[in-house]
Amino acid sequence: MPPEVPPVEGATGAPPIVPPVPPPVTTPPVAAKTPTTTPPAEPKRVRLTADGDDIPEDAELIEMTRGALASRLARASNKDLLKRFGTNDADKITADLKELEALKAEKEAARIEKLSEIDKANERVTTAERERDTAQAQAREAHTMRTYDRDERRLTRAAEKVVDPDYVDAELVRFAKHLRQTYDSKTLRKMTPVQESQILNEFLTERVKLKPKIGKDYETQKAEEIRAQLKADLKAGRKAPVTNGGGGGRPDKTEPVDDDAVLGKQDYSKIKAAGFSYK
Repeated sequence: MPPEVPPVEGATGAPPIVPPVPPPVTTPPVAAKTPTTTPPAEPKRVRLTADGDDIPEDAELIEMTRGALASRLARASNKDLLKRFGTNDADKITADLKELEALKAEKEAARIEKLSEIDKANERVTTAERERDTAQAQAREAHTMRTYDRDERRLTRAAEKVVDPDYVDAELVRFAKHLRQTYDSKTLRKMTPVQESQILNEFLTERVKLKPKIGKDYETQKAEEIRAQLKADLKAGRKAPVTNGGGGGRPDKTEPVDDDAVLGKQDYSKIKAAGFSYK
């Protein structure tokens, strides 16, 4: 539809004539061309009828009789057997294969037998090494026990010089604990027996000061103290009368009392109270 023309100002009369628009031109479709196909060429056929017929190089399809096929297969098989085994005699090849299997079986048996000998040798080596390790461990243990026994006897003798034998074992246990808490492992390994004995003597001396009852000869010393006290008491307060043998009369002189004789007749209450059995 043509566009409208707006009226011009001041113009009069009918609007101007607009010419019609011609229809679009269309091009007729071009018919598609049918492709032309060339029929495939017939393959070259060759028919073989005899064993000696040669196959041409350009043959694509080969035809042969049953006899020709069997003959050619037999020739190809014999050629392959001759190449692989040196003969095309099937019986000989079968015999050779059986012999080969037997040889392989013998070789495997020999290998297994040899391997068994190696295993036995390895087992003997392993056993010897185990026995060696066991013997070395026992030797180390025996050496350790001998060292321990020697050290224990040495420390026991040193302890018995300060502590009563009844308390030696318990005090040695305390001494071992004291060493572990006071010194490191490196110092303990380097410690000589003389140093160890000196440390033990100092340790036990302090222990006896704290607990006199564990000291060496404590009971004997305590008994001697009580004995001395009783002697002092007797000397201070008593004199025994001595007669002239006439009987009944007044003594003409007095002599000191034999303290040991009198002490033997005393009441042992003080000694028993101190925990001793003094006789």
